[in-house]
Amino acid sequence: MSSEGDTLVALILCECRILFKSHEMVTWVEEQFKLFFKETHETLKQKPDQTAEVKKAINDVLSMVNLDDKK
Repeated sequence: MSSEGDTLVALILCECRILFKSHEMVTWVEEQFKLFFKETHETLKQKPDQTAEVKKAINDVLSMVNLDDKK
């Protein structure tokens, strides 16, 4: 993996850690930041040059919050 890919995985895993440690952050993302959070990560995942490791890290962070429109 390129150093850019390594950096991206590290940043996404930092997001996972922040969400894991802070219920308030999860609530904020789910209530105030949902659309932007989802669009940003989905767009990043769809880039043709993304590695499987980056896509897996994105799936991990997306799985930590409820991004369904039903709430």
